Amino acid sequence: MSIHDFTATEKYVVIPDMQIVVDSWLIVRGRSPVGVDREKVASLGVIPKYAEDEAESVWIEAAGFNPLHCVNAWDEDGGDTVCVVETNAAAAWKYKCIMQNQSN
Repeated sequence: MSIHDFTATEKYVVIPDMQIVVDSWLIVRGRSPVGVDREKVASLGVIPKYAEDEAESVWIEAAGFNPLHCVNAWDEDGGDTVCVVETNAAAAWKYKCIMQNQSN
């Protein structure tokens, strides 16, 4: 897992897990430590701020989404929707609204 940035709303923390990885052993081989794991599917972790264990977190696959920086995030629909604005290394901007209904 490579975490470069994260964001938070009133109710949640959102952690992107992207395809961009850092491998310090590549420095020893004279290469850049930053690479891409093309077999990995990027995902976003949505974790309630006051979660008591990992069972309350949700990981949502987001193929092709490689965020470098979180710009903004907020809750909508009474906290059932988390909206996240992040830069995307694969595109100029990506707007993702993540549906998370705690009642299901």
